[in-house]
Parts: sequence; structure tokens; C-alpha cells
Amino acid sequence: TRGLFAGTNLDGSAITEDEDEARSLYGSKVPLRDILAGKTQAPDTSRGFVSQVAKYADQPPQRQ
Repeated sequence: TRGLFAGTNLDGSAITEDEDEARSLYGSKVPLRDILAGKTQAPDTSRGFVSQVAKYADQPPQRQ
């Protein structure tokens, strides 16, 4: 299965990077820190997921 933002893996309380999945989703290598910091725009295929995470994290969703 794809990890969070297709570039991470939630395993217990640790978040680890999955470079192959991030590259597959974003089309190039995007550092995990940039994904988590919102420094890169989420791909269209992840908008619904990102919106739901933002809803429960009490954060505004990214602009489209």
C-alpha cells in the first residue's frame, strides 16, 4: 500500500521516508522534510487524502 503522501511510512510512532513511492507520486525525488513542511504542492491524485488529513489536523487544506 502507499504510505502517507506516498512518500512516508507510519510505523508505530516513527515516520520514515519511502523515496521510491515519493518519486512515483511526485515524478521526481522530493525530500520528506519538504513534503511534511508543505514546501511542495501535493499532486492532484492526493488532494482528497490531504484534505481529510487537514480536516482532522485542524489545518487549512492546500490551495489547488
